[in-house]
Amino acid sequence: MRRLLIVIALFAVGCLKVEQCPSLLPVAGEQVSLVKTPAGKTGCQCVADDVVVIVQPERDGLLGWKRGQIWVDGTPATDADFQTKLAEAKTARRVNRVIDRAKAIRKGLLDAIRK
Repeated sequence: MRRLLIVIALFAVGCLKVEQCPSLLPVAGEQVSLVKTPAGKTGCQCVADDVVVIVQPERDGLLGWKRGQIWVDGTPATDADFQTKLAEAKTARRVNRVIDRAKAIRKGLLDAIRK
């Protein structure tokens, strides 16, 4: 019985916790949480400038974790190309916001003309 309790305690200590996510994520962001990764495993997620970043941690020893696969808005990225993928996603978000604003202005003008 004692061994079972020790195994359960070690398992609980070794489980990924949301408090460990900031050290695993390659960027500081808001809304840090545990999520299911695109690969179907538990990982860490944050939102940085409206871009969703997900990391799938990998075991590093019995109780530790290290950064594994990274996704930027659903697109796989490596540590080496993470900053490039993040910049591309941020730029895409900005462009989409400008397009949405232009469409809203156009709609407002058309509505005003029709009245």
